[in-house]
Amino acid sequence: MEFAKSDPGQHITKLKQLDETMGDLGYAWSGTGQNWRGVTHATDPKMQARIPEFRSSGLNIMMSTKQDGKPVSFVEDCAVELPNLVNYPHGLTAMGT
Repeated sequence: MEFAKSDPGQHITKLKQLDETMGDLGYAWSGTGQNWRGVTHATDPKMQARIPEFRSSGLNIMMSTKQDGKPVSFVEDCAVELPNLVNYPHGLTAMGT
């Protein structure tokens, strides 16, 4: 997830809201075993600069799979408001069926 607020100072607030929302759904680093997962903060500019290459490489790998199900490229660049994020994957799944 990438935040693009006109005031970059709001990005940390939005990141905290994302942590809370995902934690409420059971995706928090405080879990154990299979429940140990959460939001990784990419606030370092050097790390952020490497993300597009990482995403591109991953998409190339997924697109080269031999299975019928492949990612849809438009999903890569969608913008979803945080309150709508919880239901967003369900809507994508419904489109594919």
